Amino acid sequence: MCLWRGARYMTNLPRLIFTLSPGRCGTKYLAALLSTVPGVHVEHEGKPDFVDWARAARRDPAEARLFWEREKLPYIAGLGCDVYAETSHLFGKGFVQPLLDLGIVPDVLVIQRNHRDVALSYWRRGSIPVRTMMGNRYLLHPEVAEFHPPARWWSFSDYQLCYWYVLEMASRTIANIDRLHEAGATVHLLRYDELAQRESVLGCLNGMGLEPGSAAFDAVFGQRYNATPAGIVNLMPPGDIDEQEQGVVGAIKNADDVEPDTRIKIDIVVLSMGMLRKELAATLMAVGYDRRYNIISGFAATDPTSNNRCQICKEFVDSERRPDWLMMIDEDQSPNGDFLQWVESDADVISFATPCWKPATSPHSPIVWNVQLNEDNREFAPTVSNPDVTVLTNMLPDEPVTEVASAGTGAILIHRRVLEHPALRAPFIDEFNEFGIRIEGHDLAFCRRAREVGFKVASVLQNPSSHYKTIDLLDVVRVLRT
Repeated sequence: MCLWRGARYMTNLPRLIFTLSPGRCGTKYLAALLSTVPGVHVEHEGKPDFVDWARAARRDPAEARLFWEREKLPYIAGLGCDVYAETSHLFGKGFVQPLLDLGIVPDVLVIQRNHRDVALSYWRRGSIPVRTMMGNRYLLHPEVAEFHPPARWWSFSDYQLCYWYVLEMASRTIANIDRLHEAGATVHLLRYDELAQRESVLGCLNGMGLEPGSAAFDAVFGQRYNATPAGIVNLMPPGDIDEQEQGVVGAIKNADDVEPDTRIKIDIVVLSMGMLRKELAATLMAVGYDRRYNIISGFAATDPTSNNRCQICKEFVDSERRPDWLMMIDEDQSPNGDFLQWVESDADVISFATPCWKPATSPHSPIVWNVQLNEDNREFAPTVSNPDVTVLTNMLPDEPVTEVASAGTGAILIHRRVLEHPALRAPFIDEFNEFGIRIEGHDLAFCRRAREVGFKVASVLQNPSSHYKTIDLLDVVRVLRT
């Protein structure tokens, strides 16, 4: 068994139990049932979380192994429990074989549920692969299909994307079971409907050598966890559901006979520390249905911000789907209008002009735009006393996208060719003088370095990004008085 940071083997890992399922199979309820067994530490989707490493793991199994070695196993070893059980369905999305490669063989419980029921559950809750934030974060993209790549998946209905995901996960589960059996793992099977049968649950737990406390088990058994809300539990997708499922099966069978998707590929990543605004959430929801482009969106949360941006850029460049454009959006912003259309311009870096509030004590109060118009102006400018963007655009040529010296990165599009350039391998780093004093922030420095190697940096001035900030109203009064 592998140990973190230096030593090759650890001897203090407890017995490990994980689950394989597509999700929406009662795994949170299962976690509650397992928690009634003395000596078992149970987590449903515990930290360190598989989902934070899932995209990297799909790209490179070495990343999944790194997650086990540096994050998950050290955490588990430090718990001091006899048995560690986790019921996250993310385990089956690229983490099984890397764990086996470390010589660690867990016990696994497979939860089986009718394909249609799982797909409907995801559809009813709005977790749609590709098209919604939750679907992108927790499910799979058709372009990374291992077993069932579908033809023209972008023409699928929301339900069809959910149904395709379930079929893909079913085949992945079978493959993972084969890997586990080959490694000598004990694999247990439990049907979803058996979770409601007391004897079936107890029989499964006893078969795993687990004996729940009777009083604790009785208190948990039959309770509902993470259930679909009553108001939507009977909703059905529009159209004939049988025809939609048959359409997915047909698209899988005909995948090799259809030309590949040639649309521009865009990765949208929100730099979020858990404060996503409803305005941005609505914007991203709408973008998920824009079929002009091949879009995938997700979250990233790492401190400091410059490190977060560099990590996002590295994952973008290394991505197996090789997207054309990366868009980064801060959690306190929300681009407006048809902001993706600018990927068809001739610019390499496209920032969206953003108003920034300055207090009454600032010489630039109350608003400064995050655009550096030319080399002579070393600060974001121009400073204006009116937050109306026309004050800014009237000073410039009447062009929707205007070439600038530098611009902020709160909402920014960057073409792949920029991030692949050797001079920009570390794209977002602050610049310091010989005394260690910062002279240029990572956003300005990135734009300057991009221009120095021949890339065009531009700003969308006609359609600025909304910027949401908490402001002291007394400071607003002071500004108005002046």
